[in-house]
Amino acid sequence: MVELPQPELQAWCAKRRLELPEDSVRPRYLGRPEFRLEMDIPQGCSAVYMFAESVIRLGPEQDGYFGSAFWVSNFDLFGTMSDKPPIRMFRQLLLSYGCRPAFDDRMGWLLDPTEYLDHVVLLAAILLAGWDANMVPVHGGHFVHISHDDYCHVVSTDQGVIAKAVEDLSGWNPRVMGPDGDRM
Repeated sequence: MVELPQPELQAWCAKRRLELPEDSVRPRYLGRPEFRLEMDIPQGCSAVYMFAESVIRLGPEQDGYFGSAFWVSNFDLFGTMSDKPPIRMFRQLLLSYGCRPAFDDRMGWLLDPTEYLDHVVLLAAILLAGWDANMVPVHGGHFVHISHDDYCHVVSTDQGVIAKAVEDLSGWNPRVMGPDGDRM
């Protein structure tokens, strides 16, 4: 796992035609309409791990894991003691991967193809913590936005990618949304 400070994260995303707007917790495709599907984040630890694995294995990832970048865009939601345990857990995970334990909004990490299970663990930790986060596979054909409001979006400019994701994620009750965010 490699750390991606914000300038490097922005450059990595730009190569995939994504921008990281200052006023948003999620990336946007540059100048192209977005299609997305929405799913509720499941409750319960075992369901969260299965959900994390399902989301990571979307698209070409079904044939193998090729790596991805991810970042937490909002991790200290309430500024209360309830935020402290997940932050400590995530810092300990970062240390175990040889990364600095300090992280801030939009600090990213790049996982390579050998780190599939590590990615499942990290994404599950983010889901359990209830943070806003984003994941972009190296192919850039879609991205995943996790919201602290207990939903997950899979976003692409290709309606075919969304149609395939609906099929692949059918067990999680995905709802297709159009470019304007309305359900289709």
